[in-house]
Amino acid sequence: GGLGFTETYRVGGGVQEITRMGGAKIFVDPRWDSGKVLQITNMTPEKQTAGWTKSVLMGKKDGEADSVKADAPISSSGQILDIHKFYMEGEDTLVLEADASQSGGPVVKFFMQRLT
Repeated sequence: GGLGFTETYRVGGGVQEITRMGGAKIFVDPRWDSGKVLQITNMTPEKQTAGWTKSVLMGKKDGEADSVKADAPISSSGQILDIHKFYMEGEDTLVLEADASQSGGPVVKFFMQRLT
């Protein structure tokens, strides 16, 4: 099995706050870069909701991670977590470039093609 989720935001709408699984708050800034590259900058809030990692990564058990509050207030500034870029390579390959180097993580590329 894998971890799956859906996020919805408006491209070009500026920085938007979204709530991820387990109540984690994150800021996203989706915008078109060079007209052909969709760039999404993910930022962590200055103050994060307590307990969210336990509820997502370990599975919430009765009474655990009850401190997770999806509507808890957070500050409006944050640190860049990663930058995702989506673009076409040729006519049939969608590329996702995920750059987490600003937060000490790796830079990876995923190449996606439709199976025929």
